[in-house]
Amino acid sequence: MRRATPLVAAIACVVLITSVAVPLLATAEHRIVTDGNDSRGPLDIRATKLRSLGRGEWVITTWKPWNAATIWDWGYLLVRIDSFASPRFDYYALIRSNGTRLVAELWRDREAQRDLKVRRLRVERRGRVGVAVFVPLDSLRFDSRVRFTWIAQTLTTGPRCRRVCIDRAPNRGSVQEPVPGAFEGVTPTPTAPASPTLPISPTPTSTTTPPP
Repeated sequence: MRRATPLVAAIACVVLITSVAVPLLATAEHRIVTDGNDSRGPLDIRATKLRSLGRGEWVITTWKPWNAATIWDWGYLLVRIDSFASPRFDYYALIRSNGTRLVAELWRDREAQRDLKVRRLRVERRGRVGVAVFVPLDSLRFDSRVRFTWIAQTLTTGPRCRRVCIDRAPNRGSVQEPVPGAFEGVTPTPTAPASPTLPISPTPTSTTTPPP
């Protein structure tokens, strides 16, 4: 059985360093977030999307093909979620390889304590360059806000990444989504009906009768 490389420790450090939620710049909802071929790592993100809010289905695609065997020990994919008021991302879905297949877990990112594993997650391959992870949103704690934010991220090492190569989408900011059920039961504020438009009477003109 293969032992984990020092990347495991490096990943833990990177997860800690990159946990701070940045100000919201990208505000796309259910749109594909694209990213350029801009990372030296093999898991360079090409696009990502929250494909289904109800199923909590996130999809990440990369520029290059990969599989469970080729990323064993050196490649990780994450979805980071900021669900309540804090200066950092509160949860992350971690996709990794056990050497033969992909596995995924949901973790609670705790600043002052060790991260807490919340549950195992369903993960599916989408072709040679894609993967989908399903995060039941009822497993997350939300605050009173009606929207939450997220980013996708990959961490890799290898011959081209002597240090950990980090890629993320979007490159700046995060993606905003509605909290499930936040808008249910909200009654739109009624507006007063517009006053009917009255027809404008023509201005009467005076007629001068010539003297007899």
